Amino acid sequence: MAPIDRRALLLVTTASLLPMANLSAFAQTDRNLSLDEARTLARDAWVFGMPLVYVEKQIDLTTQVPKPHGPLAPINQFALYREFPDATNRTVVGLNVDTLYALASFDLSPGPLVLSVPEIGDRFWIMQIIDGWNNVPHAPGSRTVGGKGGNFAITGPNWRGTLPAGLTELPMPTSLGFIGGRIYTAGKADYDAVHALQDKLRLAPLSEWGRTYAPPENVPLKPGVDAKTPVPTQVLAMPPEAFFGRLNALMVTNPPEPADPATMARLAKLGVTPGATFDMNAFSPDVRKAIEESVAQGQKLMRETSRGKAVNGWEITLDMGRYGTNYPYRAAWTFLRHRRQPP
Repeated sequence: MAPIDRRALLLVTTASLLPMANLSAFAQTDRNLSLDEARTLARDAWVFGMPLVYVEKQIDLTTQVPKPHGPLAPINQFALYREFPDATNRTVVGLNVDTLYALASFDLSPGPLVLSVPEIGDRFWIMQIIDGWNNVPHAPGSRTVGGKGGNFAITGPNWRGTLPAGLTELPMPTSLGFIGGRIYTAGKADYDAVHALQDKLRLAPLSEWGRTYAPPENVPLKPGVDAKTPVPTQVLAMPPEAFFGRLNALMVTNPPEPADPATMARLAKLGVTPGATFDMNAFSPDVRKAIEESVAQGQKLMRETSRGKAVNGWEITLDMGRYGTNYPYRAAWTFLRHRRQPP
């Protein structure tokens, strides 16, 4: 599907769901859910929503600094990795050992960002763009644009406008996301050359395009962020009310995928819908207990879901980042893939 059609479909999907959020809390919730229905819906809702809740927690942890420092950087800024990782590095699961990284967390709610990549020359590079659901809508790099680099406008799901000449649009289905930049490095003797390329990477608001822009150096920290507890621990420990409440809030600016309307119609019976308030007290004590137990079942399902084909002790996958409606698979890869730990 072409980007413009995808974005239009996203907006239609979101528009069809948002009226529910304008009603009083739980106006769409079926308060007469049977215990079996509650168990199934709570399990499925947790597995469905886990990537988006997880991604926000991950972004909070990795941006909780006033300026770039080591593996961390404020929102919409790069953290540059100047050396190859060793066996003790837990920044990201499966770090390459022949590239230097440039990682960024972004939020497109204030407006589009321009990613500027210098001319890289005859070496591998990639700027993997990951959305809030852990899909990979775009990955400009040496295989797609060659060594010339370029200027890419990363636009959010609600943005409408005309881009200046010279910018290639990368439309995103969510406001939150990551950039996973990598540049091939031929050993430590190549560090200086790659550092020079990293230093030319730019991430700036579209509103600053054409001007000299310097990222802010004293970014206020987001209040209430737990920057000490690993993200997996935080997410698994969230009680249902906190988890589903956060999911509902996040889906307003990070809408479900175009393939998700049937799933969202089911989950609305539980009160899981963009913008709605999730209140466990809306259910009977038995249903509340069933929901709590089924969240644990959702976590178990995620852990037990195979992430690929087993080959000689390895899990091989060719479709990571394109999960469709295979929500357990998406949750399992999100839980494994994004494991950046507190410093």
